[in-house]
Amino acid sequence: MIEFKVSTKSKFDAKNYEKQATFALAKTLTQVAFDVRDSIRADMQSKFDRPTSYTLNSLFVQPATKVKLVSRVGLRNRDQVKSAGPAAETIGHQFVGGPRKFKRSEGAFRRIGLLKNGQIIVPGAAAELDQYGNIKRGFMIKLLAYLQAFGEQGYKANTTDKRRASLAKRGKTESGYKTINGVVYFVSRGKGTFNGKRQHLPAGVWAKTGIHGVDVKPVLLFVDAPVYKRRIDFEKLGRDAYEKNFAVKFDRNFDQALATAR
Repeated sequence: MIEFKVSTKSKFDAKNYEKQATFALAKTLTQVAFDVRDSIRADMQSKFDRPTSYTLNSLFVQPATKVKLVSRVGLRNRDQVKSAGPAAETIGHQFVGGPRKFKRSEGAFRRIGLLKNGQIIVPGAAAELDQYGNIKRGFMIKLLAYLQAFGEQGYKANTTDKRRASLAKRGKTESGYKTINGVVYFVSRGKGTFNGKRQHLPAGVWAKTGIHGVDVKPVLLFVDAPVYKRRIDFEKLGRDAYEKNFAVKFDRNFDQALATAR
């Protein structure tokens, strides 16, 4: 769980003001939690490379109440997001350091024996990327299907040999040379000899086109998973926002509560 709790130990002995003080505290704690969220979001925009809206909106705020004078701000986890990649798993390493969680697509490559334990996927020069520099979801699905990486439940989505031949759009030049006018994808297991065949390309998925398929470009590369350093200091940003905003906002909220008291 990656979160910051905003609370206070302040006590009010004057019973005449207890109701107003409790209301002001709950409101202030909630406001400060949103301040913390905004501060963290601004730091993410500054330090992340083209963060997606999903990433920037991955922070949750749990408001304080008059019964429970604690507010929370943190990264959404699997209990809060019913998806394959809740933020606590996909970008949690940016907040605490260490390796990142493996993606579902990496699990598919690992399941069919192409990706080794401890390796991750990075895009190659021929990968189709979105505006944020990430591999397009549709393109990744196409590659998984082409390499028949879908399991029993999704096996019908795997590309057939007939479809692969269609994608290659093979032909011949006027001189009789074979051409690949479409694209053929193949896997390199890295430099070395595998099943009696010598390979010189780095491990990954490659695309070949052109006469005799000599135009070869990397699509996905399989590399050792890095160990990340912490980039976002959740606790420091939280404390700074609390110290900057709590007293001022509580005074304002308490005055307002007194002014509107019945």
